[in-house]
Amino acid sequence: MKAVRALLVTLALALPGAASLVASPAVAQPSTFNAESDAPAVAPLGGGGEVAALRAELASCKSALALEKKDATGMDFLVAAYLALWGILLGFFFMVQVRQSRLRAEMEDLRSRLARLGGGS
Repeated sequence: MKAVRALLVTLALALPGAASLVASPAVAQPSTFNAESDAPAVAPLGGGGEVAALRAELASCKSALALEKKDATGMDFLVAAYLALWGILLGFFFMVQVRQSRLRAEMEDLRSRLARLGGGS
């Protein structure tokens, strides 16, 4: 179970839009567990106070989900911006490398011309 959660967290960090697969820690961890398994223990519902508390917790979960969706809306633009930045940087480094190789070829040509004229070192 921990391995699956770790995989989902890794995917959520790596892929845009995958954050909805991972529940927040407060929601994902139930308060009571059976000793035999990782499944949450099911307690019978008591009076109306317990139902009201569950409804309040559900409302807070819905508001947390709405905030998470609101926070995740700009992730696609962030990924696009990083990709554009890396593309620009790689293009710049490629241009510098091409210009440097041209300059080296021109330097070798000038050295060979200078050597033919007799003034080379």
